[in-house]
Amino acid sequence: MEASSRHDQIARNEVVFREVNERVKAVDETLSRDAIVDDPLDLVEFFCECGDIGCMMKISMTSAEYEELRSHPARFAIELSHEIPSVETIVATTDRFTVVEKRPGLDAIARATDPRSS
Repeated sequence: MEASSRHDQIARNEVVFREVNERVKAVDETLSRDAIVDDPLDLVEFFCECGDIGCMMKISMTSAEYEELRSHPARFAIELSHEIPSVETIVATTDRFTVVEKRPGLDAIARATDPRSS
């Protein structure tokens, strides 16, 4: 597979998981509204947003961590060590997940499909 085609496929895979996680977040918000006590430090289970379409790993994030991640359209939260150095750079690591950012020039699909961009 040509490098640009592989990079595009990785980006599309990451976008799929970002869309799934946006739905997870919406469900969590609905459940939180119905909860008697809503703790902002509660962890929510999201899917790893790595470029491997077969990955079904889960990562735990607080709502605030998730919102910070989504404020950057070219960033994705992944399982530790799931980064693909040829297409992304690690920008943060916790004991629960890693945040990666698409490299400049390889971020067009991520930015174009960002559900939070106006």
